[in-house]
Order: sequence, then structure tokens, then C-alpha cells
Amino acid sequence: MKVDNHIEGKIAAKAISQLGFNKAIEREPCEPKADGSITSALVKTKSKRALLNALKKHEHLLVNLTELEKYWRDDELFAALKGHYVELCFRDYSTAKDLGKGRMLVEKLVKRGLKYCLTSGATDEFELRSPRGLVAFGVLLGLTQQQAYSALGEIK
Repeated sequence: MKVDNHIEGKIAAKAISQLGFNKAIEREPCEPKADGSITSALVKTKSKRALLNALKKHEHLLVNLTELEKYWRDDELFAALKGHYVELCFRDYSTAKDLGKGRMLVEKLVKRGLKYCLTSGATDEFELRSPRGLVAFGVLLGLTQQQAYSALGEIK
């Protein structure tokens, strides 16, 4: 099933009707509190400690790592991600430097057998990406075409 798991605002209908997604999920990223409590299944933070607490306290979170310092090479963080999904958001990889970090992240995710999900992170209809565009983005990050297509599946 082709799912865009991170759309902000009321643009899910366009993602489904015009771009070919089976489902589009509108999610606002949340900042975990120090004790690890969260208000949304999509977590994005600058605090590694708060994120680690949230990962221990909850199951099957969708985690965006791009605001953390040196996230692409943090072994403690990768150990805590088991059983959770890492968001590979198109919007977060707009420069060559960011793409390099994304490639290193994807390499470690695949090597360790961790789950990941490709999303557009669109905030308006002009930022929406088609499933084909997200697959191409996944390939650019180092996934095979099959891995990228599988990363569009629904998060359980």
C-alpha cells in the first residue's frame, strides 16, 4: 500500500485523488517531554535524552532524526530505534550536505535491519510528492528501488 505518512494541513485528499496514494496521513510532529511522554506518533526533537526516553516508553513511533546533532553516526540512538520507524522526509534533505548525511543514515538503517519510511512532509499542495517521486528520492539516498517502494507502506 502506498502511504504518505507525514502531511501537514488539509492536503491529504489531493495526495490520494491526484497523486496515486492509497492513503495519506496528516501528522504534526511533536516534541517529547523530558519524561518521554508524547502527543503524536511522529516525534521530532533536538534533545537526544527526551527522544531516548520516548523510544523506551512507547512502541512503533515514527521518528525524524534530522534535528539531532550527528544523528547519522550515533550508535546509542540506533540501538534504541529497534521496533520504531525512522522518517526519511523529502523536505529535510534539500542540500548536498543533507543528502550526504541521509545516505549515511540509510546505510546504517539497512545494515542494522531497522525500519524506515519515506514521506513528503508537505505543508501545502505544492510540496506534495508522488509515490514515484518518493521512490526516486529513496534511491537517491541509497535504497534499492524495491526497498524504496516498500518504504511507502503503511506503518503498523
